[in-house]
Amino acid sequence: MVSKRISGLSMVEVMISVVIANIGLAALVSTFSHYQKEEIESRAFTTALLSLKSTVEEIKASNFDTLLTQYNNTPGDDPNGEDKGGFFSVAGLTPPYIGGGAVNPGEIIIINEEAPDETAYGRDLGTNGLAYVDGKPDGKPDGIDLNLNGCRTDSNAFGGNFDLNLNGVKTDTSVLGLSQTSESNSYKSLRCIVRVSFEVMGQIHQLETQTQVTRAIK
Repeated sequence: MVSKRISGLSMVEVMISVVIANIGLAALVSTFSHYQKEEIESRAFTTALLSLKSTVEEIKASNFDTLLTQYNNTPGDDPNGEDKGGFFSVAGLTPPYIGGGAVNPGEIIIINEEAPDETAYGRDLGTNGLAYVDGKPDGKPDGIDLNLNGCRTDSNAFGGNFDLNLNGVKTDTSVLGLSQTSESNSYKSLRCIVRVSFEVMGQIHQLETQTQVTRAIK
C-alpha cells in the first residue's frame, strides 16, 4: 500500500512539473518572439533611415534645373538623360504589397506649387487616403504632411509662406514649371519629400523626411 501511494504521488508531481515546464516554455518562446520582432524592426528602421539620408543627399547633389524631370515618372523627359523616377527600391527591406503586388518602398515627391493641397500628393496606397488600411488602392493619393501638423489634408499647407520662385508673391501656382523661359518666372526653390514604406512581420511602417533645395546664386 505504501508503495502504491508513493507511486501515485510521484505521478501527480510529474504531471505538475510538466505543466509548469510547458508554461515556462511558452513564456520563453513568447519572450524570444518579442525580442526577435524588435530586432527585425530595429534593423528595418535603421535601413530605412539610411536610405532616406542617402536619397536626400542624392537630391541635393542633383542638377537643380532638372530636378522635376529627373524624379518624375515620365521616361525620357530629362534633357540630360538622367531619368531616375519618383520611386526607388531599398535593399534589405520587404516591399509593401498593395493592390495584389509589391511596390517600391521608396518615393520622392517634389512640391512645385506655393499653395499646395496636401491631398494631391503621394501614392495611392490605401483606402480613404490613409496608407495601408487594407492594401487596396481607392484612386486617391495618400497625401503628405507638408507643414508637419499631423494632418495630410490641408488645402494650403504653407499658409502663404512659401515663395518658390522668389518673386515676392507666395501664392503662385502656374509659374514654376521647367517650360518657363523667363528667369523671374521660373522656380528658385523646391520642397522635396522622401518617404520609405516597408513591411515587418505583417505590419506596414512608413518613414518620411523633407528637405528644401534652392537654386545656386550665379
